[in-house]
Amino acid sequence: MNEITIRGMKQPAKSTLEGDLKWFCESLGLLGVRDKSETALKIFRALLIESKKGPVTIEAISDHVNLSRTAIVHHLNRMRKAGVVLKEGNRWELRSHSLQKMVDEIELDIQRVLKSVREIAEDLDALLDLPVRK
Repeated sequence: MNEITIRGMKQPAKSTLEGDLKWFCESLGLLGVRDKSETALKIFRALLIESKKGPVTIEAISDHVNLSRTAIVHHLNRMRKAGVVLKEGNRWELRSHSLQKMVDEIELDIQRVLKSVREIAEDLDALLDLPVRK
């Protein structure tokens, strides 16, 4: 089950790689409130760099960040729950070959979830005899 978080945030006034990447991660809920040192952002950046070659190992990510294996796995698992990364065996990869394609796929995920919620809402409205405006 994915836990998709979308945060409506003001875009950075000036476009920089670091600023835009941070905004992207914050918008997808990848940066937690307790992540003061932006560990998730560092891991995501390393994953972006390394994944150009294909699926990566924890060791490849740790070459870019000075973090424990446990910390890296924790953040990658959160990214997997958010629908951003995939895990196959001991290798990790971005869900899509580009960030734009990833956003498109997350949008489709959201649409599928909302369709399911809407179907149940319609059933509940009928069962509870709630008025539905059209």
